[in-house]
Amino acid sequence: MTAIQQMLSTDDWKGRYAGLMAISAIGEGCHKQMSAILHKVVDRVSPFLIDQNTRARYAACNALGQM
Repeated sequence: MTAIQQMLSTDDWKGRYAGLMAISAIGEGCHKQMSAILHKVVDRVSPFLIDQNTRARYAACNALGQM
């Protein structure tokens, strides 16, 4: 999660996109483990729904959809 945190806090949209898509992939394959921290994940991903970049917004929607 440390690497994902770093990606989400970057100014480059590609880093934010990659971090959000990583969360999405983790949510798809590890739903039992993610359910314990679901509220934290949703709180962290939700602000990206209004990101300045459309690809980052898409990735946020995708990540939330996997949750």
